[in-house]
Amino acid sequence: MKKVIALSILLFSCAIAQAHHSFSAEFDSEKLVTVTGVVTEVRFRNPHVQYFLDVETDGEIKRWVVAGQNMVVMRRSGMTSDTVNIGDQVTVNGYAGRNGALRVYLDSLETSGGTRYSMYGDAGARPDVALAAETVSDSDSRLVSELIGDWAFDVDKELPGAPLHLQFMRDGDNLRAILDGEVIEVNFGRDSFIMVL
Repeated sequence: MKKVIALSILLFSCAIAQAHHSFSAEFDSEKLVTVTGVVTEVRFRNPHVQYFLDVETDGEIKRWVVAGQNMVVMRRSGMTSDTVNIGDQVTVNGYAGRNGALRVYLDSLETSGGTRYSMYGDAGARPDVALAAETVSDSDSRLVSELIGDWAFDVDKELPGAPLHLQFMRDGDNLRAILDGEVIEVNFGRDSFIMVL
């Protein structure tokens, strides 16, 4: 059972890499933005896919940077290196850059043809909202007792601080997850869980 859980955790290696780039230092997880612009550059490569957009605001064109997941997660979301090309107009939803930075952390992207790609499933919303209907209480999840304790795992890239330390601990009636000293949110299903790192 622990091997299956460990493999589930490794599926989020791209998000783990982002954690080392300090998402919270660059983006505001409480502020969602929508940006429409013309693609001027595509960097479909690891560790993070990036799109550069020219966005017109009040008659002035400004360059925005769209930070995505790594190539594996982008492909799982249906996006390839040919999905978005230079000259395409796209609409991006995501988390705003801090301090007015013209940056957005990709949550979903819609092409001018109306095709929509979501990083967190068909609901196209923040993970805590998208999973709400499927989430069960900690006491109803079969995994909770299996998870309590310390976990160490590595990813397939050289990262500072790897292997990473993940700890699950009881907090009253709930289970708390701590990754390298930072509390992270966990949504439990009966036989699975999802963490956004």
